[in-house]
Amino acid sequence: MPPTHGEITYCNYIQHEHYVRQGDFCKTCDQCFPGLGLAPFTERQFEIDLIHGALGCLHCIQCPPGFYSNDLSFEECLRCTDCRMKGVYETQNCTSKQDTVCGKIKLKSTIHDGIHGNNSRQQIHLTPIICISVVCGVLAVLLAIVVYRHLRALVNLINWDPKAVKRNLDIHDHEVRRPTAHLHNWNWRKRRNARNQNEETKSAISKGLLAAESSGNSSLSSSKTTDSTFLSSSQETVETDGDENIFNSKSIVDSFIESHDCTIEVSEAHARIISKHIAVNSIFYDIGINLGIPDNDIKIIIENNKSDVKSQAYETLLKWKHLKASDATMLRFIDTVQRLKLQKVAKQFCNTYDEMIRPFR
Repeated sequence: MPPTHGEITYCNYIQHEHYVRQGDFCKTCDQCFPGLGLAPFTERQFEIDLIHGALGCLHCIQCPPGFYSNDLSFEECLRCTDCRMKGVYETQNCTSKQDTVCGKIKLKSTIHDGIHGNNSRQQIHLTPIICISVVCGVLAVLLAIVVYRHLRALVNLINWDPKAVKRNLDIHDHEVRRPTAHLHNWNWRKRRNARNQNEETKSAISKGLLAAESSGNSSLSSSKTTDSTFLSSSQETVETDGDENIFNSKSIVDSFIESHDCTIEVSEAHARIISKHIAVNSIFYDIGINLGIPDNDIKIIIENNKSDVKSQAYETLLKWKHLKASDATMLRFIDTVQRLKLQKVAKQFCNTYDEMIRPFR
Protein backbone atom coordinates (compact mmCIF):
# COMPACT_ATOMS: atom_id res chain seq x y z
CA MET A 1 0.00 0.00 0.00
CA PRO A 2 1.53 3.35 -1.01
CA PRO A 3 2.21 5.68 1.94
CA THR A 4 0.47 9.00 2.43
CA HIS A 5 2.26 12.24 1.60
CA GLY A 6 5.02 13.01 4.05
CA GLU A 7 5.43 9.44 5.48
CA ILE A 8 8.66 7.45 5.01
CA THR A 9 8.21 3.86 3.88
CA TYR A 10 10.37 1.38 5.85
CA CYS A 11 10.31 -2.34 4.90
CA ASN A 12 11.36 -4.85 7.59
CA TYR A 13 13.10 -8.02 6.35
CA ILE A 14 11.94 -9.87 9.46
CA GLN A 15 8.38 -9.52 8.18
CA HIS A 16 9.59 -10.89 4.81
CA GLU A 17 9.00 -7.69 2.81
CA HIS A 18 11.23 -5.50 0.65
CA TYR A 19 11.12 -1.91 -0.61
CA VAL A 20 10.01 -1.13 -4.20
CA ARG A 21 11.49 2.18 -5.38
CA GLN A 22 9.19 2.61 -8.39
CA GLY A 23 6.05 2.72 -6.25
CA ASP A 24 7.58 3.67 -2.91
CA PHE A 25 5.89 0.77 -1.07
CA CYS A 26 6.72 -2.54 0.65
CA LYS A 27 6.12 -5.84 -1.15
CA THR A 28 5.83 -9.28 0.47
CA CYS A 29 8.53 -11.77 -0.52
CA ASP A 30 7.79 -15.17 -2.11
CA GLN A 31 7.64 -18.23 0.15
CA CYS A 32 9.99 -21.22 -0.29
CA PHE A 33 8.61 -24.36 -1.96
CA PRO A 34 8.88 -27.87 -0.39
CA GLY A 35 12.45 -29.10 -0.56
CA LEU A 36 13.73 -25.52 -0.20
CA GLY A 37 14.41 -23.50 2.92
CA LEU A 38 15.04 -19.85 3.67
CA ALA A 39 18.72 -18.90 3.62
CA PRO A 40 20.25 -17.50 6.84
CA PHE A 41 20.38 -13.74 7.20
CA THR A 42 24.20 -13.86 7.12
CA GLU A 43 23.99 -15.17 3.53
CA ARG A 44 21.64 -12.44 2.28
CA GLN A 45 22.12 -11.09 -1.24
CA PHE A 46 20.58 -7.64 -0.74
CA GLU A 47 21.38 -4.43 1.06
CA ILE A 48 19.51 -2.77 3.91
CA ASP A 49 18.85 0.92 3.42
CA LEU A 50 18.91 3.10 6.52
CA ILE A 51 15.75 4.92 5.40
CA HIS A 52 13.64 2.35 3.55
CA GLY A 53 14.92 -0.92 5.07
CA ALA A 54 15.37 -4.15 3.08
CA LEU A 55 15.99 -3.65 -0.63
CA GLY A 56 15.54 -7.36 -1.42
CA CYS A 57 14.36 -10.74 -0.09
CA LEU A 58 16.17 -13.63 1.54
CA HIS A 59 16.59 -16.27 -1.16
CA CYS A 60 15.61 -19.95 -0.89
CA ILE A 61 18.27 -22.69 -0.87
CA GLN A 62 18.12 -26.48 -1.39
CA CYS A 63 17.84 -28.43 1.87
CA PRO A 64 21.18 -30.19 2.55
CA PRO A 65 21.38 -33.90 3.50
CA GLY A 66 19.86 -34.47 6.92
CA PHE A 67 17.36 -31.60 6.56
CA TYR A 68 13.93 -31.27 4.92
CA SER A 69 11.05 -28.86 4.19
CA ASN A 70 7.62 -30.30 3.42
CA ASP A 71 5.46 -27.19 2.91
CA LEU A 72 5.37 -23.67 1.47
CA SER A 73 6.78 -21.35 4.14
CA PHE A 74 9.31 -18.73 5.19
CA GLU A 75 11.05 -21.25 7.48
CA GLU A 76 14.55 -22.66 7.25
CA CYS A 77 15.06 -26.38 6.53
CA LEU A 78 14.26 -28.63 9.49
CA ARG A 79 16.56 -31.37 10.80
CA CYS A 80 15.49 -34.94 10.00
CA THR A 81 14.23 -37.17 12.83
CA ASP A 82 16.70 -39.77 14.17
CA CYS A 83 14.72 -42.98 14.75
CA ARG A 84 17.54 -44.50 16.79
CA MET A 85 17.10 -41.78 19.42
CA LYS A 86 13.51 -43.01 19.80
CA GLY A 87 14.64 -46.64 20.02
CA VAL A 88 12.96 -47.85 16.82
CA TYR A 89 14.00 -48.89 13.33
CA GLU A 90 13.89 -46.54 10.33
CA THR A 91 11.42 -47.67 7.64
CA GLN A 92 11.85 -44.78 5.16
CA ASN A 93 14.81 -42.48 4.65
CA CYS A 94 14.61 -38.72 5.02
CA THR A 95 14.48 -36.67 1.80
CA SER A 96 14.58 -32.95 1.12
CA LYS A 97 10.75 -32.91 0.99
CA GLN A 98 9.85 -35.51 3.63
CA ASP A 99 10.93 -36.35 7.16
CA THR A 100 12.16 -39.78 8.24
CA VAL A 101 9.46 -42.42 8.79
CA CYS A 102 10.07 -44.51 11.92
CA GLY A 103 8.66 -48.01 12.39
CA LYS A 104 7.30 -49.80 15.44
CA ILE A 105 10.06 -52.40 15.84
CA LYS A 106 12.22 -51.52 18.82
CA LEU A 107 15.99 -51.67 18.68
CA LYS A 108 17.50 -54.31 20.96
CA SER A 109 20.67 -52.33 21.50
CA THR A 110 18.91 -49.18 22.72
CA ILE A 111 16.59 -50.84 25.22
CA HIS A 112 19.35 -51.46 27.75
CA ASP A 113 21.78 -48.71 26.69
CA GLY A 114 20.88 -46.52 29.63
CA ILE A 115 21.20 -49.35 32.15
CA HIS A 116 24.51 -50.59 30.71
CA GLY A 117 25.83 -47.04 30.51
CA ASN A 118 25.06 -46.34 34.17
CA ASN A 119 26.46 -49.70 35.27
CA SER A 120 29.67 -49.20 33.29
CA ARG A 121 30.19 -45.73 34.79
CA GLN A 122 29.59 -47.06 38.29
CA GLN A 123 32.02 -49.92 37.68
CA ILE A 124 34.67 -47.48 36.46
CA HIS A 125 34.35 -45.45 39.69
CA LEU A 126 34.14 -48.48 41.99
CA THR A 127 37.03 -50.50 40.51
CA PRO A 128 39.92 -48.47 42.04
CA ILE A 129 38.08 -48.27 45.37
CA ILE A 130 37.61 -52.05 45.48
CA CYS A 131 41.26 -52.69 44.54
CA ILE A 132 42.54 -50.31 47.22
CA SER A 133 40.25 -51.89 49.83
CA VAL A 134 41.45 -55.43 48.99
CA VAL A 135 45.12 -54.43 49.15
CA CYS A 136 44.63 -52.64 52.47
CA GLY A 137 42.81 -55.68 53.90
CA VAL A 138 45.61 -58.07 52.86
CA LEU A 139 48.27 -55.78 54.33
CA ALA A 140 46.31 -55.48 57.59
CA VAL A 141 46.05 -59.29 57.92
CA LEU A 142 49.78 -59.76 57.23
CA LEU A 143 50.66 -57.05 59.75
CA ALA A 144 48.41 -58.66 62.38
CA ILE A 145 50.06 -62.08 61.83
CA VAL A 146 53.57 -60.61 62.19
CA VAL A 147 52.66 -58.70 65.36
CA TYR A 148 50.97 -61.78 66.87
CA ARG A 149 54.05 -63.95 66.26
CA HIS A 150 56.39 -61.39 67.78
CA LEU A 151 54.18 -60.99 70.86
CA ARG A 152 53.86 -64.75 71.29
CA ALA A 153 57.63 -65.21 71.05
CA LEU A 154 58.13 -62.42 73.58
CA VAL A 155 55.66 -63.99 76.06
CA ASN A 156 57.29 -67.41 75.72
CA LEU A 157 60.71 -65.88 76.34
CA ILE A 158 59.50 -64.13 79.49
CA ASN A 159 57.78 -67.27 80.90
CA TRP A 160 60.56 -69.70 79.94
CA ASP A 161 61.41 -72.30 82.67
CA PRO A 162 64.15 -74.88 81.89
CA LYS A 163 62.88 -77.41 84.49
CA ALA A 164 59.32 -77.30 83.21
CA VAL A 165 60.51 -77.75 79.63
CA LYS A 166 62.51 -80.86 80.56
CA ARG A 167 59.56 -82.33 82.47
CA ASN A 168 57.22 -81.81 79.51
CA LEU A 169 59.69 -83.47 77.12
CA ASP A 170 59.94 -86.59 79.32
CA ILE A 171 56.14 -86.92 79.49
CA HIS A 172 55.85 -86.53 75.73
CA ASP A 173 58.45 -89.26 75.03
CA HIS A 174 56.65 -91.68 77.33
CA GLU A 175 53.27 -91.09 75.65
CA VAL A 176 54.74 -91.50 72.16
CA ARG A 177 56.52 -94.82 72.84
CA ARG A 178 53.44 -96.55 74.26
CA PRO A 179 51.08 -96.20 71.24
CA THR A 180 53.96 -96.88 68.84
CA ALA A 181 54.42 -100.45 70.14
CA HIS A 182 50.67 -101.09 69.97
CA LEU A 183 50.55 -99.76 66.40
CA HIS A 184 53.43 -102.04 65.37
CA ASN A 185 51.60 -105.16 66.62
CA TRP A 186 48.37 -104.16 64.86
CA ASN A 187 50.19 -103.61 61.52
CA TRP A 188 51.88 -107.03 61.78
CA ARG A 189 48.53 -108.82 62.25
CA LYS A 190 47.01 -106.90 59.34
CA ARG A 191 49.85 -107.86 56.97
CA ARG A 192 49.57 -111.54 57.98
CA ASN A 193 45.79 -111.66 57.29
CA ALA A 194 46.25 -109.96 53.90
CA ARG A 195 48.98 -112.44 52.91
CA ASN A 196 46.78 -115.42 53.78
CA GLN A 197 43.83 -113.97 51.84
CA ASN A 198 45.99 -113.39 48.73
CA GLU A 199 47.22 -116.98 48.78
CA GLU A 200 43.63 -118.31 48.96
CA THR A 201 42.54 -116.08 46.07
CA LYS A 202 45.44 -117.20 43.86
CA SER A 203 44.69 -120.88 44.44
CA ALA A 204 40.99 -120.40 43.57
CA ILE A 205 41.83 -118.54 40.37
CA SER A 206 44.31 -121.21 39.24
CA LYS A 207 41.73 -123.96 39.79
CA GLY A 208 39.10 -122.08 37.76
CA LEU A 209 41.49 -121.45 34.89
CA LEU A 210 42.53 -125.09 34.67
CA ALA A 211 38.89 -126.21 34.59
CA ALA A 212 37.85 -123.76 31.84
CA GLU A 213 40.97 -123.99 29.69
CA SER A 214 39.88 -126.89 27.46
CA SER A 215 36.24 -125.78 26.96
CA GLY A 216 36.97 -122.09 26.36
CA ASN A 217 39.70 -122.21 23.72
CA SER A 218 37.49 -122.97 20.72
CA SER A 219 34.72 -120.48 21.62
CA LEU A 220 37.27 -117.77 22.42
CA SER A 221 39.01 -118.11 19.04
CA SER A 222 35.70 -118.05 17.12
CA SER A 223 34.48 -114.97 19.01
CA LYS A 224 37.75 -113.14 18.33
CA THR A 225 37.43 -113.91 14.61
CA THR A 226 33.83 -112.68 14.53
CA ASP A 227 34.67 -109.50 16.47
CA SER A 228 37.63 -108.66 14.24
CA THR A 229 35.53 -109.21 11.09
CA PHE A 230 32.71 -106.99 12.40
CA LEU A 231 35.18 -104.29 13.50
CA SER A 232 36.87 -104.14 10.10
CA SER A 233 33.54 -103.95 8.24
CA SER A 234 32.22 -101.18 10.51
CA GLN A 235 35.42 -99.17 10.12
CA GLU A 236 35.15 -99.39 6.35
CA THR A 237 31.55 -98.11 6.46
CA VAL A 238 32.44 -95.14 8.68
CA GLU A 239 35.37 -94.11 6.54
CA THR A 240 33.47 -93.99 3.22
CA ASP A 241 29.97 -92.77 4.18
CA GLY A 242 30.32 -89.01 4.81
CA ASP A 243 33.17 -88.50 2.34
CA GLU A 244 31.11 -89.74 -0.63
CA ASN A 245 28.27 -87.28 0.10
CA ILE A 246 30.68 -84.36 0.41
CA PHE A 247 32.54 -85.43 -2.71
CA ASN A 248 29.29 -85.77 -4.70
CA SER A 249 28.11 -82.29 -3.60
CA LYS A 250 31.44 -80.70 -4.44
CA SER A 251 31.64 -82.45 -7.81
CA ILE A 252 28.12 -81.27 -8.74
CA VAL A 253 28.88 -77.67 -7.74
CA ASP A 254 32.25 -77.71 -9.52
CA SER A 255 30.73 -79.06 -12.74
CA PHE A 256 27.95 -76.46 -12.49
CA ILE A 257 30.49 -73.62 -12.19
CA GLU A 258 32.47 -74.97 -15.16
CA SER A 259 29.42 -75.36 -17.42
CA HIS A 260 27.69 -72.04 -16.60
CA ASP A 261 28.66 -68.38 -16.58
CA CYS A 262 28.40 -67.81 -12.83
CA THR A 263 29.67 -64.22 -13.06
CA ILE A 264 26.27 -62.99 -14.24
CA GLU A 265 24.12 -61.05 -11.79
CA VAL A 266 21.39 -62.83 -9.86
CA SER A 267 18.03 -62.05 -11.49
CA GLU A 268 14.54 -62.24 -10.04
CA ALA A 269 14.13 -65.68 -11.64
CA HIS A 270 17.31 -66.86 -9.90
CA ALA A 271 16.00 -65.42 -6.64
CA ARG A 272 12.78 -67.45 -6.98
CA ILE A 273 14.79 -70.65 -7.50
CA ILE A 274 17.13 -69.98 -4.60
CA SER A 275 14.41 -68.86 -2.16
CA LYS A 276 12.77 -72.31 -2.26
CA HIS A 277 15.92 -73.94 -0.87
CA ILE A 278 17.04 -71.33 1.69
CA ALA A 279 13.60 -70.86 3.28
CA VAL A 280 13.94 -74.15 5.17
CA ASN A 281 14.75 -73.57 8.86
CA SER A 282 15.17 -69.84 8.03
CA ILE A 283 18.77 -70.36 6.87
CA PHE A 284 18.29 -67.36 4.59
CA TYR A 285 19.00 -65.15 7.63
CA ASP A 286 22.60 -66.43 8.07
CA ILE A 287 23.15 -66.37 4.29
CA GLY A 288 21.90 -62.78 4.08
CA ILE A 289 24.23 -61.63 6.88
CA ASN A 290 27.23 -63.28 5.15
CA LEU A 291 26.21 -61.67 1.82
CA GLY A 292 26.54 -58.24 3.46
CA ILE A 293 22.88 -57.34 4.10
CA PRO A 294 22.43 -55.23 7.28
CA ASP A 295 20.73 -57.00 10.16
CA ASN A 296 18.10 -54.24 10.45
CA ASP A 297 17.03 -54.67 6.81
CA ILE A 298 16.52 -58.44 7.22
CA LYS A 299 14.45 -57.91 10.37
CA ILE A 300 12.24 -55.40 8.55
CA ILE A 301 11.73 -57.92 5.70
CA ILE A 302 10.75 -60.62 8.22
CA GLU A 303 8.34 -58.22 9.93
CA ASN A 304 6.68 -57.30 6.61
CA ASN A 305 6.29 -60.98 5.54
CA LYS A 306 5.51 -62.71 8.82
CA SER A 307 3.40 -65.59 7.51
CA ASP A 308 5.44 -66.50 4.40
CA VAL A 309 9.01 -67.75 4.90
CA LYS A 310 9.60 -68.15 1.14
CA SER A 311 8.69 -64.49 0.61
CA GLN A 312 11.12 -63.54 3.37
CA ALA A 313 13.91 -65.47 1.63
CA TYR A 314 12.94 -64.02 -1.79
CA GLU A 315 12.85 -60.41 -0.51
CA THR A 316 16.21 -60.94 1.22
CA LEU A 317 17.83 -61.96 -2.09
CA LEU A 318 16.26 -58.96 -3.87
CA LYS A 319 17.63 -56.70 -1.11
CA TRP A 320 21.10 -58.19 -1.71
CA LYS A 321 20.73 -57.57 -5.46
CA HIS A 322 19.67 -53.96 -4.77
CA LEU A 323 22.55 -53.30 -2.36
CA LYS A 324 25.42 -55.04 -4.19
CA ALA A 325 24.30 -54.49 -7.84
CA SER A 326 26.89 -56.07 -10.14
CA ASP A 327 28.61 -57.82 -7.22
CA ALA A 328 25.47 -59.91 -6.56
CA THR A 329 26.45 -62.85 -8.78
CA MET A 330 25.63 -66.57 -8.71
CA LEU A 331 29.31 -67.33 -8.03
CA ARG A 332 29.23 -65.10 -4.95
CA PHE A 333 26.07 -66.87 -3.70
CA ILE A 334 27.48 -70.39 -4.25
CA ASP A 335 30.78 -69.43 -2.58
CA THR A 336 28.91 -68.06 0.47
CA VAL A 337 26.78 -71.20 0.79
CA GLN A 338 29.89 -73.41 0.63
CA ARG A 339 31.65 -71.32 3.27
CA LEU A 340 28.65 -71.87 5.53
CA LYS A 341 28.98 -75.66 4.85
CA LEU A 342 25.48 -75.81 3.34
CA GLN A 343 26.44 -78.35 0.66
CA LYS A 344 22.88 -79.64 0.41
CA VAL A 345 21.55 -76.19 -0.51
CA ALA A 346 24.24 -75.71 -3.16
CA LYS A 347 23.50 -79.14 -4.67
CA GLN A 348 19.72 -78.52 -4.75
CA PHE A 349 20.16 -75.11 -6.40
CA CYS A 350 22.46 -76.49 -9.12
CA ASN A 351 20.12 -79.40 -9.91
CA THR A 352 16.99 -77.20 -9.99
CA TYR A 353 18.67 -74.61 -12.20
CA ASP A 354 19.80 -77.28 -14.67
CA GLU A 355 16.30 -78.78 -14.85
CA MET A 356 14.75 -75.38 -15.60
CA ILE A 357 17.12 -74.39 -18.41
CA ARG A 358 17.42 -77.89 -19.98
CA PRO A 359 14.45 -77.38 -22.40
CA PHE A 360 16.06 -74.19 -23.74
CA ARG A 361 19.42 -75.77 -24.64
